[in-house]
Amino acid sequence: MIEGAAPVGRRERKKQETRTALHRSALQLFAAKGYRETRVSDIAEAADVSEATFFRYFSCKEEVALVALMTRIESVLTALAARPVEEKPLAACLAIMGSPGAIGLAPGPDDEVTITLLAGNPALTGYFFWQITQVTARLAAEFARRLGAEATALEPQLLASTVVAALDAVLRVWLADPRQSPFELAGRAFRSLAAGLEPGA
Repeated sequence: MIEGAAPVGRRERKKQETRTALHRSALQLFAAKGYRETRVSDIAEAADVSEATFFRYFSCKEEVALVALMTRIESVLTALAARPVEEKPLAACLAIMGSPGAIGLAPGPDDEVTITLLAGNPALTGYFFWQITQVTARLAAEFARRLGAEATALEPQLLASTVVAALDAVLRVWLADPRQSPFELAGRAFRSLAAGLEPGA
């Protein structure tokens, strides 16, 4: 069994290395040439793979540009779902931020490149907005579970939309003054929301 499992491990490791190389090459090219000027074929060539290989890992240029940020968001959603269901929505969000080794709802230093790309490229912003629409729907469903409500009810929808808007505000403040701690900004934002918005808070 061990001998049979080893090749799978190598294949998966190779896939991850290729995916990482494509992402790294994309960011380097975006910085050197500009996002709009960089083609998928340029990214594939820089990563020393074929264009067909690129499309086995990413559906489009927008996806490779945002993969790190979207992976982070997916991790946050997974961590949120794992919190005790008795916790109110914003309390669960704050718990994620404050737990040991937290992935955090606030942006990290590695996110700055991606967020700067978003700020300077309207086409990429449109793709991200579409992704965030789906994230908001998933947040509403999770919050509804905690509130004992339907996902289409006003309260979970309002909470989900407000959480996304609060994080957007944190990003804008942080980008305007990176000396500020995004973790502290996010904490302030969520505590303010919990004090004035969450049902029964």
